[in-house]
Amino acid sequence: MAPDSKETARRFVLGRQGLWPGRRWEGRRDLKRAVQYIGSVQFDPLNVVGRSQDLALWGRIIGYETQDLEDALYKTRSVFETGGNVQIRPIAELQYLRVAMQRKIAEERWSRFARANAGLLARVTREIERRGPLGPSDFVGSGEKRIQNYRAGKESGLALYYLWLKGDVMIAFRRHGEKVFDLTGRLLRRPTPDVPVPEAEEHLILGTLRQLGVATSSEWLRHAWARIGRLTLRNEWPDRTRRWREQGVIQEIEVDGWKGPQCILADAVSDFETIRSSEVPASWRPRSTTTEEEVVFLAPLEVVSSSGQAARLFDFEYVWEVYKPASKRRWGYYTLPLLFGDRLCARIEMRYESPSRTLRVLGFWPEEASLRRDSAFASALGRALHRLAKFKGATRIEVVGLRSPDMERRVSRAVADSA
Repeated sequence: MAPDSKETARRFVLGRQGLWPGRRWEGRRDLKRAVQYIGSVQFDPLNVVGRSQDLALWGRIIGYETQDLEDALYKTRSVFETGGNVQIRPIAELQYLRVAMQRKIAEERWSRFARANAGLLARVTREIERRGPLGPSDFVGSGEKRIQNYRAGKESGLALYYLWLKGDVMIAFRRHGEKVFDLTGRLLRRPTPDVPVPEAEEHLILGTLRQLGVATSSEWLRHAWARIGRLTLRNEWPDRTRRWREQGVIQEIEVDGWKGPQCILADAVSDFETIRSSEVPASWRPRSTTTEEEVVFLAPLEVVSSSGQAARLFDFEYVWEVYKPASKRRWGYYTLPLLFGDRLCARIEMRYESPSRTLRVLGFWPEEASLRRDSAFASALGRALHRLAKFKGATRIEVVGLRSPDMERRVSRAVADSA
């Protein structure tokens, strides 16, 4: 059988992440469904034109509001934030992730911390039991020892972080950006059941492939061992993947231009075959505009474009330069990739200025110069800017950063037509 095209694979991965061919979820009730489908959303506190997690959900859910995520996290608790590399996941994943949590705190640095600070951990736990939800700033007094650690500024804060990694506490809410924790058993309506280690590992490992869409065996392994917290997974990897192939859990495909066979979950093959036939799976059909009609500003931490994935899927270079010195940036401080159709075609830097309620385009870098003359693209960009301005509450949109008077006129016209 001839290899599949990169276009087919790219559309499948985008679709598995809910980004193509357009927004398929709508309203706050669909937030849980969206996160369950895509697997997770990475949290980041920076808010330049929107926080990364909000941009990710805005790009997938019609009518998304930041309060929808706040309510899902801290009221209904249909999703939660994992410790460490903060990922927002469905609450149902907690029972499986406990295996990885226990392995994390068993690492030498954390087991050493627990041994040396048993009394501190017991005291912090008692304080939460007695006083209710607490953040680091709630621990005050002469007995609070200051430390130099990028996780916390004092020992009680690091103790809270450890208890979060362990799963004993969860984030009850955020107070001006500060995490405020409460006991997990007090926050959840029902206790999470214990899942046998083999079952939990299999669920998490297969979940990584579901999130990636397609991956080589070695690429899948890199993500899988990190998810379960066990490097020795590589020793049994050939046997595991062989068993899954024989059981029909996974299949292998070839993609033109990609090295080696690519793994895909068997229950996703029907969607892949639909795309191969130049059709769109029924459950993927957008509820409003397609990505041809309205571009999507991808969040900086998207699975499809971060960590080198943009090069593999789109032949597109994307580096989030927010942590680079200004002198070393090729593009801008908070630059986002633009998804137009099924391609990343440009980078854009924007900023929302709340005092003047202005959404400002600061810079624009197309992959091809002809994109500035493309009227269809200008219309798609204008619609997206209008939607983003509405989401942010902006009353003005300034597009001088496009650096093309003709393009500025077309985009401004499209913004006005969308109003």
